[in-house]
Amino acid sequence: MSVHTPPKFLHTIDEVKEVLRLEKHVPKGCRKKTILICPNRKKKRKRKIIKRYIRLSTPQPPCPFPSPADPLPIAVAKIGIVPHVNRYFYISDSTIHLTSTNTIPANKFLNDEGESADHFIDFGLHGYWNLYINAVLQEGKLYSVSQEALTIASTGQSISAGTPLILESVGFTAELVQNHST
Repeated sequence: MSVHTPPKFLHTIDEVKEVLRLEKHVPKGCRKKTILICPNRKKKRKRKIIKRYIRLSTPQPPCPFPSPADPLPIAVAKIGIVPHVNRYFYISDSTIHLTSTNTIPANKFLNDEGESADHFIDFGLHGYWNLYINAVLQEGKLYSVSQEALTIASTGQSISAGTPLILESVGFTAELVQNHST
């Protein structure tokens, strides 16, 4: 946001020459400040004030940005988003009737390495859960997950014995990577 400054009035030829001399040192690409020169002269016969306006430019402080002809190395921060996925597998050994809410503890699930899971890894606000029953993705409102258990809401249906349940925990972290471009 630029701040408007009132024009400076020059009254002597030496001031005009100084402004013209300084104007040669203005870097390209920078904005120039306008100065108005308004000497007043009175003509004795007509008693009328005549104003002359001449527009000149004065140098501004050097631009903070490098010019295209002379680029400087600038540190650029890049942000990388890294996903983390954990899957938990359960095959029901008996029919699960969903006439009421049903809870399956985390220690009945196997993790990606085939080992028993002690708890589910929860990424909180930086992730989400997916539940697949018989390889079909389920609606989010039909289940809830805590670190200790999976809870499936009552739907009035049944999950047959031998049906695989896959719980997927997906989370994201951000990494800051410093690069120097030339």
